[in-house]
Amino acid sequence: MCDNPLLRVSNLVVKYGTFTAVNKVSFQLCPGEVYCLLGPNGAGKTSTIRAIIGLVKPVEGFVEILGKNPYNEVVVKNYFGYVAEDPVLIDSLTPREHIEFVGAVRGVGKEFEEWVNYLVKAFEFSPYLDKPVYSLSRGNRQKASLILALMHKPRILILDEPFTGLDFQSSSVLRKIIEDWRNNSHGVLMSTHILEIAEKICTRIGVIVDGRLVFEDRIDNVKARLQGGEVFSELLNELVKDNVVQVDWGERG
Repeated sequence: MCDNPLLRVSNLVVKYGTFTAVNKVSFQLCPGEVYCLLGPNGAGKTSTIRAIIGLVKPVEGFVEILGKNPYNEVVVKNYFGYVAEDPVLIDSLTPREHIEFVGAVRGVGKEFEEWVNYLVKAFEFSPYLDKPVYSLSRGNRQKASLILALMHKPRILILDEPFTGLDFQSSSVLRKIIEDWRNNSHGVLMSTHILEIAEKICTRIGVIVDGRLVFEDRIDNVKARLQGGEVFSELLNELVKDNVVQVDWGERG
């Protein structure tokens, strides 16, 4: 915990009709931290993230991003960069047109041109800049979404299953960017259902199951418990037993 978190989520409840997708979830993202919402598919990770960025309005609880309410203050949108689990792009436009449009909306000036060019080169994306989105593969759509989220150098990266569809080279680039964000006292909130990603990238994890945050701890504390010979998946199952929840962590992909 920290005195001035980049992101504060308190008692968040999200419902779709009578179905409760997120149930009283609370956590913080501190500067220099990579916080991972870890859980199986359908656990409530995406609904939590959508509520944080204002795509879904919670029925209870509140969210603060750098001390501001994301639902009432438009300026908050510039504080974070968001990558959805399924890339949200306009099929008829090219990635270059997306970059130009988002740059104009966010007020990104010429000083960011070098950074955007670096991202395009790092993700080996130059051949696809002028192709319509509908012609791009899933992986290249993901690269375009990452460039758009990163181009204004936000304080917070919010990444929903960000490694889906990425090849080894692009995954390595993204890991390096996440590390740089953390080292510069920025923050990263990401979701995943892949244990290895949480173990290797995140500094703190929150295990979410059936819409509830059932466990939270720093990853180094979790790893310390692994000295006894437990594997990560077995330990997580042990940790959530007290909540009368049993999770199958064998799923990948």
